[in-house]
Amino acid sequence: MNPVDDPLILEYRFVQMKTSKMNNHDYWLPIDSRGTGQMGLCLIGNNWLPSDSLTSVIFYEDLFISQAIRHYNFKTLEVDGFMPFNFNNSGAEEITVSYYWDDSVWLEMLSIDENMHYKKMLGTGIDLNGNGYWDGHAFFCNVYDFNDDGYVELLLSIDTGYDLYPRKLICLDWKNDKILWEYNLAGIIKNTNFFVTELGGSDRPYCMWFCR
Repeated sequence: MNPVDDPLILEYRFVQMKTSKMNNHDYWLPIDSRGTGQMGLCLIGNNWLPSDSLTSVIFYEDLFISQAIRHYNFKTLEVDGFMPFNFNNSGAEEITVSYYWDDSVWLEMLSIDENMHYKKMLGTGIDLNGNGYWDGHAFFCNVYDFNDDGYVELLLSIDTGYDLYPRKLICLDWKNDKILWEYNLAGIIKNTNFFVTELGGSDRPYCMWFCR
């Protein structure tokens, strides 16, 4: 990046440089995986159907992918969603991914030092349109501490394509390994337009989202 002279535009001008090959890394996520304020990088690479490869999550010490700290593989066709967040209140961010395999959708939560690894099946369905598999997916919507235990719960939407069912909103209490509550609906939740609103007083918080 080079400094610029015009004070009305961004402080730096980005200069294109060839730093590395992306290969099959579909998502590049800056993440404070040590809790020090120094950003590292998490790469997520889908296998996109090859039978001899796995989807991977790779943690790097810095943003220049010069030193890999942890490499984790799991069997799936595609990662649907991801969320970096300090879930266990350690100060460091973990990475949580959602993905599908066969007739079910799953969630995994990983830390860079392997001290944390949580896995949960979120849901399953039936192949109604006869294409050979249930086409369900899970997407991250938001986080909130609904049960006041000091740890946030995960809000995820379960969506389907031609198989149509089930579609629902899930509140996952990962700390106690249980679904705190779920809400079934016919439409598709827009996870990028999802809000948890506190009304004040003793009223419970409201979840608000756009649906299509």
